[in-house]
Amino acid sequence: MENSVPIRYRRTAEQLSKEMDVLQNQLFNAKAHFDIVMGLLDSWPKYPDVFRSSLAFWNLTTQAHSGMTVLHLCRLYDQNEQAIHLPGFLMAVDNSEHLFNIESFKDRIGNTPGRDVVYLARFPRVLDREQLQQDVLFCSKIAPLVKKLIVWRNNIVAHSSYTHLISEQKPFHEKFPMPWNDLRTLIDTGFAIVNRYSSVFGASQYSENFLSHQKNDYLFVLDSVQSRLKGHNP
Repeated sequence: MENSVPIRYRRTAEQLSKEMDVLQNQLFNAKAHFDIVMGLLDSWPKYPDVFRSSLAFWNLTTQAHSGMTVLHLCRLYDQNEQAIHLPGFLMAVDNSEHLFNIESFKDRIGNTPGRDVVYLARFPRVLDREQLQQDVLFCSKIAPLVKKLIVWRNNIVAHSSYTHLISEQKPFHEKFPMPWNDLRTLIDTGFAIVNRYSSVFGASQYSENFLSHQKNDYLFVLDSVQSRLKGHNP
């Protein structure tokens, strides 16, 4: 595309702010799906009759939420130069040092109602280069978790690999296991990265959770079905 902007270019304050919003949205959705699937798996011992009553539905629901978790993470740790993702965001931060200083911070925040710019200016508003390099390394395609995620993206999520699904003797998930804790680490570290630079840039951080108890909505469904089952089968 002629009008596309390579990710290596410096950002304006408005562009960087919008980019962080996009990443936060992806991270929030990844975590929401992840929390639901973890909650459902943890609920099996407490609601065995509920799950057995509609086994296909609950299996597909669990697969859907786990699949969406992986899909959002694939987008977050993508390496395409025209996409919005964490590696590109960190490159933009690295090339936008003009936005990370006390003068630029005061210009952005100074006229915001309800914000004490004098107090906020006491905190660091410049980049921690050592931390930035650590974040870049974590998100790089050679980092263990991201490297494995890319393999999943290229062979399962975006494509159905003939080699891995037909020719290989060993099942793909056994050859390239993706434990729940790995997904959790990718989500938690992604949030930590975005919030780290959001804090330095604008003295704000993104929430990782729903503002209410919506993350536990699935429990209302399970309780409702369980009550219905007990009513019909006393």
